[in-house]
Amino acid sequence: MLMFSDLVGVFGDDRLSSMEKGVDHAEFLNERVIGTKLKVLVCVCLFSINRHNGEAAQQGNSDTAGSGPEGPAGPAGSTDPEVPRSLAGPPVPAADLSGTIYIRWGRDDCPSTASKVYDGVAGGAWFDFTGSGSNYLCLPWDPVYLPYQSGKQDYRGMVYNAEYETSDFPPLSNVHNYDVPCVVCEVNSRLKMLMIPGTESCPAGWIEEYDGYLMSDMFSRDSPTEFVCVDQYPDVIPGTSADENGVVFYPVESRCFSNLPCPKYVDGGELACVVCTK
Repeated sequence: MLMFSDLVGVFGDDRLSSMEKGVDHAEFLNERVIGTKLKVLVCVCLFSINRHNGEAAQQGNSDTAGSGPEGPAGPAGSTDPEVPRSLAGPPVPAADLSGTIYIRWGRDDCPSTASKVYDGVAGGAWFDFTGSGSNYLCLPWDPVYLPYQSGKQDYRGMVYNAEYETSDFPPLSNVHNYDVPCVVCEVNSRLKMLMIPGTESCPAGWIEEYDGYLMSDMFSRDSPTEFVCVDQYPDVIPGTSADENGVVFYPVESRCFSNLPCPKYVDGGELACVVCTK
C-alpha cells in the first residue's frame, strides 16, 4: 500500500500539500508513476555508463601490466601419434637427422667419403672364455673411468686386446699376431649403412666406404664372436707383434657341406666383404 510518507522522497512536500488540499488522487498517482519511470530510466543509464567506464579502466590496467617483450617460443612436441605428449622432446635440427656411422676394422683412418669420430684399438673377450661379451669393441686410446673398485674382481666381464691370426693366409700373413687398429667413421650425407659379406662391391645406388675380408674368431671356440669386415689393406699397431692372443680375428671361409649355393661359393674360399652407405 502506497503511504504518503513513501512519496515525500520522490515528489517533495509541495506535491503532498497539493494532495492534502483535495487534488484528484488518480491524476496525482498517474503523474507519480510517470515520474518514477523516468527516474528508473535515468538510474539504469547511469549504471550502464559507470560499468562501461569500469571495464575500460580494468582493460587499460591489464594492457599496461601485460606489456613487455614477447618471450621465446616453447619447444615443439613430437608429431608422431605413437609418442605420448609428455615424452616428446625438443625438435632435432634437420642437419642432425642425416648421417650414419660405421667402424672400419684394421685401419685408423677413414676413407675420403667419411670423417673420423675417433680411432682406437680393437678389443673383446679372451678367445677361449665361455662368457663375457661376444662382439668386437673399438676402444678409444684414452679411456675415462667412472669411480671403480681397485684390484681384479672375480665376478666381472673382461676385455682384452685383439690380434690378427693370419699366418696361413698369404694376402694378410704380414700382419699376423699384430694388434688390430680401428676407427669410427661418420657419413653426414647418407642415412643407411650396410655390411655385405661375400662380395667386394656395393649394389647400384650405394656408395662403397671400404672393402676387405670377412673375419671372426675360430669356429671351434666356446665363445663365438660376431662377423666383421676387416679392411683389405689393414694397418697394425707398431710394437705389438708378440703372440698374446686376447680376442682374435681369423679369416672366414665358405663351406659347401650344407646348402650354400656352391659352386658359386668356393668350398674353403675366404670370403670378401664390403661396407656400403646410401
